[in-house]
Amino acid sequence: MMTGAPGEQVLQQLRRIAADMVILLSRQTGPHLHGTLGELAEEVRAARSRIADAAERGGHEIEKASEGLSPDGAGPNPLEDSVPAPPLLIDRSIPGQRYYKQDPTSPRLYSEGTVGPGGELYMTIRTQLENGQRSELLKGAEQFRAIMKFFEGEFTSILGNWQWGSNLARFNELTARGLSSEVAAAQTWTGKQAASAGYRAVRLLNAQGDPGAYTTVEVEFTR
Repeated sequence: MMTGAPGEQVLQQLRRIAADMVILLSRQTGPHLHGTLGELAEEVRAARSRIADAAERGGHEIEKASEGLSPDGAGPNPLEDSVPAPPLLIDRSIPGQRYYKQDPTSPRLYSEGTVGPGGELYMTIRTQLENGQRSELLKGAEQFRAIMKFFEGEFTSILGNWQWGSNLARFNELTARGLSSEVAAAQTWTGKQAASAGYRAVRLLNAQGDPGAYTTVEVEFTR
């Protein structure tokens, strides 16, 4: 078995072939051709030198190419270039009219924002379903900021209309403890996000039900 770098192996083989050619010519020509043989031998030696130089250069190129191979000698895996890109949110937004991003795994996981005629910013951000399925792409706080950025300068208040979800659950939890509707609304997820954006004033517009068991709550956050 041959060892060493690929270039060295090729060089050794070529040198042996050239040497064998000189010996073979010496054995099969007579003394009367001695001068011609000498000239021929010189040409063979010169050719052998050129072959050796070429083999050495080729060996270096082979070694360079070998550096990029894996330990088992395999080349790059073509499957690496065909790895699918990660899924992206479906964007159905209309500039100046409607912000809408949807999770590709379910149309019920989405983020929506619109502005009413009175400058009220309406938001609906649903990142989790009743069965516990949670979106891996929709992030509540991120979407809240994105909607505000989308309608920047076009609204004066943020409106919350809760008929299901975590905001209503939190509102009922706090009012059941005796907190006022305004204080409870301020401590919901939407209330905290609005406050962080500078909309800290709370006004209750509508509430259906009793403390701790409301079914519909409409609240407005202003600066």
